[in-house]
Amino acid sequence: MTKLFSLCLLSLMLFCALIPSKGSAANWVSYDSAISQASRENKPIALFFTGSDWCVWCQRLEKESLETQAFDSALQNKILFVKIDFPRRTQLDPGTTSRNEELQRKYRINGFPTIVLIDANGSQIGVTGYRPGGGKAFAEHLLKMTDDFGSYKTKMKQMENNATPLSGGELKQLYRKAREFNKVDDQVKIVQKGLISDRSDYFGIERYRFLGQEGQIHDKEATSLKKKLLESDPSNQKLTHFQIACIEFDAYSDEMEKENYSPEIALEPLKTYLEKFRGQDKDNEWRIEMIISQVYNDKGYNDKAIGHCQNALNCAPLEHQKDIEKALAELKKS
Repeated sequence: MTKLFSLCLLSLMLFCALIPSKGSAANWVSYDSAISQASRENKPIALFFTGSDWCVWCQRLEKESLETQAFDSALQNKILFVKIDFPRRTQLDPGTTSRNEELQRKYRINGFPTIVLIDANGSQIGVTGYRPGGGKAFAEHLLKMTDDFGSYKTKMKQMENNATPLSGGELKQLYRKAREFNKVDDQVKIVQKGLISDRSDYFGIERYRFLGQEGQIHDKEATSLKKKLLESDPSNQKLTHFQIACIEFDAYSDEMEKENYSPEIALEPLKTYLEKFRGQDKDNEWRIEMIISQVYNDKGYNDKAIGHCQNALNCAPLEHQKDIEKALAELKKS
C-alpha cells in the first residue's frame, strides 16, 4: 500500500509539474521592488498597462505571449515586469489605484494594452502594445528595444565626450532615436552639434521645429533662423519652404486654440506656401488643401471647407480621389 501511495504521489507531482501556472512566465514584481531591483541588477522594467478583467487584447497579449514558456525562455529573466492594472470588476486598494493613475499620467497612456519600457531612473526606453507571433517573437521584440536603447546611450556618450566626432548622418540617426525615446534634453544637445555639421540644413529645420513647439516661433532666434533656412533653399528643392510652413501651422494652431484666434492666422503659412509653389509640389498640394478644409470644417466654415476639399480633389493622385470624394460628399450634406 505504501509503495502504491508513493507511486501515485510521484505521478501527481509529475503531472502538476507539466501544467504551467498562469502568469508565471513574466517576472512580475511590484513597482517599488522593480525600481530597487533594476538599480541593483541594471535591468530594464516593462510597465504593462492593462485592463485585466475587461480588455480583450490585454488578455490575448498575456495568453499568447506573456504567460508562455517560449516567452520566458527567450527573455531569460532580462526584464522586470510590473502590471499596472485598471480593472472594472475588481477593486484595487486606494494606494495601488493612485499609483497606477499617476503612472498612466506620467507616461501618457491613452489605450490598453500598452507596455512602456523604462530604466531604473524611470526614463522611457520604448513603447509597444499587442503584437501577434507568440511568446518568443514578443520577447525578442522587447529585447531589441532594450538593445537599441543601449546602443543609443553609447552613441550619446561618444557624442558628448567628442572622442570620435559623429558625422552629420550619424547625428541625424541619433536624433531620430532621441525622438523615439522621448529624450528631449538629448534632442537639444544633438541639434546643437548638428547645426555645425555637414547636415546643418536638416538640424536647422529641427531647431526651428523645437522653437515652434516651445512657443518661441516669434522670437528673434526663430526669425533669424527662418530667414537663413529659406535663403539656403530659394526654389524649395529640399522642401524647406514646405517644412517651415508646416511648423508654423502647428505653432499658430496651438496659439489659435489658446487665444481663440481666427483660423486664418493658423492657415496663413499653408496658404502662402500654396500661392508660391502651387503646381510645383504636387505631392503635398492636395494634402495641404485637405488640411485647410479640415480646419475650416472644425471651425464651422462649411463653404470654405467644401471649396478647399474640391481643390484637393482636383489635384490629388487617382488612388486618393475616392476618399476625398467621400469627404466632399459628407461636407455637402452638413
